[in-house]
Amino acid sequence: MDLGRGIPRRCDCGAAPVVLMSNTARNPERRFYRCGAISGENHVFKWFDEAHDEEFVVVANKLATMEQDLADIKADLADMKNDISEIVALIECLRDGENWWLKVGEELVGYWPGKLFNSLGDGATIVQWGGEIVNLETGGKHTTTDMGSGHFADEGFKKSSYFGNLMTIDETNTLIEPQGVYPTTGHHNCYNIKAGDAGSSWGVNFFYGGPGQNERCP
Repeated sequence: MDLGRGIPRRCDCGAAPVVLMSNTARNPERRFYRCGAISGENHVFKWFDEAHDEEFVVVANKLATMEQDLADIKADLADMKNDISEIVALIECLRDGENWWLKVGEELVGYWPGKLFNSLGDGATIVQWGGEIVNLETGGKHTTTDMGSGHFADEGFKKSSYFGNLMTIDETNTLIEPQGVYPTTGHHNCYNIKAGDAGSSWGVNFFYGGPGQNERCP
C-alpha cells in the first residue's frame, strides 16, 4: 500500500494505526506504526523515526506554502490599496450666454455650444451619477470589463467604488442636496449599486461596480 509521506493516519482497511516496539535483534526497541487491526501485507507498517522525519519535512513545506500565500495576500492588499483612490472634486456645468461650460474643481475643462441643445435652455431635468460599460456580448458572453474598481457594491468602503456628498446647483447657483435619488442597474449580477447610509458626513452617497462576467453573469 502507498503510505505517503509523514505519519500514517489510517490504514487502507480503515483501522487506525498503533505504535508498537520492535524486539528483533536487527531493530531492538525501535518503535513502529502498524495497522491496529491486522498485521501483514497491504496494511500499515512504518518505522516511527522515519515517519516523524518525513512529517517534519511535510509540515515545513506546508508552513513555507502558507507563508508564501500570506505574502501574496499582503501584496494583493497593498496593490488594492494603491489602486483605490478617491477623487474629490466639484463638477459644475456653467451656462455662459448660449454655451455650457464644464468645470472640475477650479479648472474649466471645455464647453458645449448652445446650438447642440434644444432642451437645456434653463437647466437640466435629470442628473445621473454612476458607471457605464459597453457590452458587445462577444461569443454570446458578457464582457469582463470592470465597472469602477471591479468590486460589487456590497463589498463596501476600500473595495467598491462610490460617490459621496452628491450635490446639484440650482438656478441661483447654489449647491443643494438632490432629492428623490434612487439606484437602478441593468444587470445586477454583473454590476450592482447600493445606497449608502444617510445622515453621515458622506451626505447622499452610494457604492457601485462589479467585475462583469462571473459565475452569476455568464
